[in-house]
Amino acid sequence: MDTIKAFIGISPVILSISVILFFKRNTVTGALAGILLGSLIIMTTDWFTLNSSNLSTAILTTAILTISAALVIVPGLYLNAVLQGQGKIESLSEMIKIFPINKAHKALLLLIAFLPAIESLTGFGVSLFLSIPLFFSLFPDYKAYRLSIIGMNIMPWGTLALATLVGSSLSEEPINKLSATTALVSLFVFPTFGLIGAYIIDGIEGIKQNIILAITMGLGLSLMLYVFSSLGLSELAGVLSGLTVGIVTTIILTRYHKKTDPSSFKKINLFELFKLLTPYFILLILILASRLIPPVSELLSSIAILETSRIKLAIFKSPGIVVAIVAGTWFSLEKVKISHLGIIQKSKTACLSLFLFAFLAQLMQESGMLNAFSSFVASISQSKAMYMFITPALGMLSGNITGSNVGGNALMMTLQHNIGKSLENGLLFAAVQNSAAGYAVFTSSAIIVLTMTISKNFEHNSVVSEHQLVSFGLKSAFFVYLALVLGFWTTSFILSR
Repeated sequence: MDTIKAFIGISPVILSISVILFFKRNTVTGALAGILLGSLIIMTTDWFTLNSSNLSTAILTTAILTISAALVIVPGLYLNAVLQGQGKIESLSEMIKIFPINKAHKALLLLIAFLPAIESLTGFGVSLFLSIPLFFSLFPDYKAYRLSIIGMNIMPWGTLALATLVGSSLSEEPINKLSATTALVSLFVFPTFGLIGAYIIDGIEGIKQNIILAITMGLGLSLMLYVFSSLGLSELAGVLSGLTVGIVTTIILTRYHKKTDPSSFKKINLFELFKLLTPYFILLILILASRLIPPVSELLSSIAILETSRIKLAIFKSPGIVVAIVAGTWFSLEKVKISHLGIIQKSKTACLSLFLFAFLAQLMQESGMLNAFSSFVASISQSKAMYMFITPALGMLSGNITGSNVGGNALMMTLQHNIGKSLENGLLFAAVQNSAAGYAVFTSSAIIVLTMTISKNFEHNSVVSEHQLVSFGLKSAFFVYLALVLGFWTTSFILSR
């Protein structure tokens, strides 16, 4: 009987996934199907109940979660539109092209340092607008496409750690603890992306020539993510970690290339580079000030608060407020044409998907469905060995089908955390979900279609198909999955000490 109850309890999630994967419907349709089935089960069985108080909590929690995301998403899209319209992203791309190091080293610097930093600061695939023209100018089309896709690898910290913030709210784990533990789980993921990148560049020979650089940078990025998260800077951890690893590695590589080939060394106009990066620097400084200056942080945390028993949001503490200020300031300095309708459409799609997936998860949480399933799973085996394989797979599935680390967490975080709590390790399971959902997004159709759309302006009679990129993504995801399993085991060992 417990088995039947457990699988009826999880059936809304199974239906939601099936509608997206097998019936090829969009995420909104998949989430709605799950909500309808969940509501039907609650109304027709005695196993799961939902009174008016629980329903109100579910709705309000979902609404606050969606507002917290919208506060970052909408300003982020405007900032991207302003900087792109002003030509700053294109100019930055041109400057990187002439940088005096070889192509393979440039690619690894982008993949494991600068692209993660940019995607962490702005999000929404804006790093693709920088990486795609660069990769297509440096490599043949089939390599450039693949490098562009795996550049989307910082998702738990992308868009100012929005997915980690959502995951923290859903799991009720402190964001800095969740972020730091996610960094530990991700320990072997970034070296894996580096080795995949080296293989794309020049096959096995590319790995042989760049293995030390790829692994060192990858481990360095994970270490920096852990350090900055532990210091209470989770929302900026991706930005600061990417910049730290990128700047240190660039200095070392530049000195190396200057010694080995002095004739190829070209000086970069540092003043022009500073001008291009000024909006990012200002954004970074303002967010740091809002976090590290106690009177400012306390004031922002105490006004305009939205909360339920499960979630709390201080509106003016949202990094999106700072993003809006920077976007508005740069727009006033140089007005450009912006497609407000396009931004509204993108925002609406992202926020609606998040709202529906979050509501599905909250509906199942408040009615007892998730508890029934997590208790059943925990009763099958108390051995973490089984979960080391299952938990990353569930997380990667959620990121792939939703095309979003945030959406994946909204769908699966509460379930994964409940399973972890039943095994007395909710934080670890939440971190694995957060990590795995993020690193599967590059395999999603949303990212692949976005990449192919942007690349049309730069490719040279390419015959690369969407099917080929999906196949490449899934093969790469297998190695990422193995890295996550190893990261799960390593983190479990560290936490148990």
